[in-house]
Amino acid sequence: MILKYLQFTFRNFRNHKLFTFVNLSGLTIGIISAGLILIYISYELSFDRFHKNSGQIFRVYGSFTMGGKNQTWVQTPNPLGLFLQNKFPEIEKTVRVTRLYKGLVSSDDKNFYEDRIVLVDSSIFDVFTLQLIAGNPDGVFKQPNGIVLSESTAEKYFGKTDPIGKGIRFNR
Repeated sequence: MILKYLQFTFRNFRNHKLFTFVNLSGLTIGIISAGLILIYISYELSFDRFHKNSGQIFRVYGSFTMGGKNQTWVQTPNPLGLFLQNKFPEIEKTVRVTRLYKGLVSSDDKNFYEDRIVLVDSSIFDVFTLQLIAGNPDGVFKQPNGIVLSESTAEKYFGKTDPIGKGIRFNR
């Protein structure tokens, strides 16, 4: 019985080539589009899910109109975090994050121009789940000018020696 259905289907395909091509093309485009949309949604929802309380972390951004165009900006005024925390008791912790666009970083006699420098509050380890290879997350920002370096950056500045307790300079 199934063999008869297959013969009938292929005979229809052969006799109605344009109709078959349009239907199969539409079906293919629909399946590929649905797959790409699912991949995109999965990608967008996957950000920062490795943090312990990722469902409770929110990002504040500003929206403004300039020259007739609506624009969004992820930077907000520094006092906004403390203001929101005082105004809304639901907010447990805030973290201010500011990106520096370019700077000269010096270690001993080595100089590097860095464009991925981020300034953060000491509460970053309370909000985000970040692992340190060396050092104590509770004490890293207790002293002024404390820093956290990635493993590759620490190796670039200090070689294979232990970077804890050593200094670097920013913009001389």
